Amino acid sequence: ILLATALVRWLTHRLNIIHDNTYRLAASRNLNMPLSGNDEVANIDATFHSMVRELRDARRKEQAMFTLAHDVICSLSREGRFTSVNPACDDMLGVTENDLLGTLIFDLVKMEKAKDLEEYLEHLASGGDSLPFETEMFRSDGQFLDVLFSAIWSSENQSYFCVLHNVSSWKQAQKLKEEVVAMVTHDLRNPLNTISNIIE
Repeated sequence: ILLATALVRWLTHRLNIIHDNTYRLAASRNLNMPLSGNDEVANIDATFHSMVRELRDARRKEQAMFTLAHDVICSLSREGRFTSVNPACDDMLGVTENDLLGTLIFDLVKMEKAKDLEEYLEHLASGGDSLPFETEMFRSDGQFLDVLFSAIWSSENQSYFCVLHNVSSWKQAQKLKEEVVAMVTHDLRNPLNTISNIIE
């Protein structure tokens, strides 16, 4: 009986360490030292420690991508307020992260486009497809940007997760291309008509 009691206490103590580690993981605290031995409990603890290392490594990589991305990556509340945003907002919109938090995204969109964006977000929240949406936003210096807005709605978090991609340069290049094609077409039309008449 004494031996069984000692064994149960020993196992309970080791299981309590694993149980405590789950709370430490949730609180982002350091785990207890790995359990020694080759028994089943020690194997479970070793597997748990390995899983936590992989989770934290994935979290570091995710944070690095979030911080270093050139596109604005953000989350919005159900009402459209910024709840988190990466540092790219400073370069793209001329607004710091701290200044942007709590701001309504509709305040950064051209007035005539704000209603369209609101309808787009409502469409996502009601289960609609998450196709990209093009809109116009303005920087803190008053300059307007063409932005490709991609988002998904999370009913679990009651948040929109969004990526804002600046397509102003691409739009300018497309416009320039169209102007060049129109100019070349116009300049070639008269000589080609002349040649066609001569051939006829």
